[in-house]
Amino acid sequence: MFHTTDEELVQALKDPYRKADAKLLADATTALAAATKHLHPNNGTAMVSRTIVMASLVTEARLLLLGKEYEQSAKVAQTALDLAKAAHSKKGEQDIRRIYMMLRELVERNPYVANLAVELNIFPPVTAL
Repeated sequence: MFHTTDEELVQALKDPYRKADAKLLADATTALAAATKHLHPNNGTAMVSRTIVMASLVTEARLLLLGKEYEQSAKVAQTALDLAKAAHSKKGEQDIRRIYMMLRELVERNPYVANLAVELNIFPPVTAL
């Protein structure tokens, strides 16, 4: 799904008839999984920095978002946020905040998206009943 801004991506994802190229998405997911496998500290390599793993998870969350797997995207973004906080990575937190903003536009009432908002210290305004 070609886009130049996050807003364009959200508009494209809102269109129920428009979908990302499944083959390209599968290829990207496979390549990311292969790269991530080599980052795992138990495969004999040196300890990998949290920021590299976090960046991999942010990429995975964006791929899931493109595939319209919003709940799974929020779960992966939450894991990436935990690593970003542990690594004190402001860039990581900003990337995850951008993913959250897109998820909020697409599926505002999803509990995983709401939990991600709380973890990002984003609280919705209180409305009168």
